Amino acid sequence: MPNPTAYELAPLIDEIVNAANEALGAGGFEPKTSMRLFQVTTVDYVAALLAPALRAALVDEAPGVRFSLRFGAGQTALDHVRTDEVDLAIGRFDLLPDGYRASPCPKTTI
Repeated sequence: MPNPTAYELAPLIDEIVNAANEALGAGGFEPKTSMRLFQVTTVDYVAALLAPALRAALVDEAPGVRFSLRFGAGQTALDHVRTDEVDLAIGRFDLLPDGYRASPCPKTTI
């Protein structure tokens, strides 16, 4: 059963899943049957908060989907995305180079 922090992180997880769906193209991702590995770069603090809640959400929604988290902040995280080392970067990016898209995270009280 998810704890209160997991419920607070649910909107963020929805944002991440939606961003991944967009990246894969409409209609190309079936969570229930997918065996995809999503690679995410972020800072350690976000990874520590995100991983348990994301894992719990995937158990029911996408049981075959796996994710790996790696450390990356600022330009390093953007470089990981640019070189296709990861599918998604989560963090604070004040200035994005051309060709990058960002979605603001919902405000949570963690």
